[in-house]
Amino acid sequence: MLFGTEPEAVVLEALVVWGVVVFAGASVLTLAVVVAFWSVVHPLLVWVSKRDAQVFRLYLRSLSQQSYYPAHALLRAPAPAFHNAFPGRRD
Repeated sequence: MLFGTEPEAVVLEALVVWGVVVFAGASVLTLAVVVAFWSVVHPLLVWVSKRDAQVFRLYLRSLSQQSYYPAHALLRAPAPAFHNAFPGRRD
């Protein structure tokens, strides 16, 4: 853990803050936006990390598995195959 959350999340936050400062310029307004961003996002990430310490890695791993699992259930999914457990009975 780094600053109460995963190192990947802290690096991502730092990159966003750095990008805003570099591309928007270092002004009072930019610094206010950066402080507001950091004061909202970082406590949220700390709160999430307390619930699950590997949530960032889990999310990244789920992205690689997206093609295997659809995002939603199908309304008209085919019925599962039913195998009769009783040998003499026919349905």
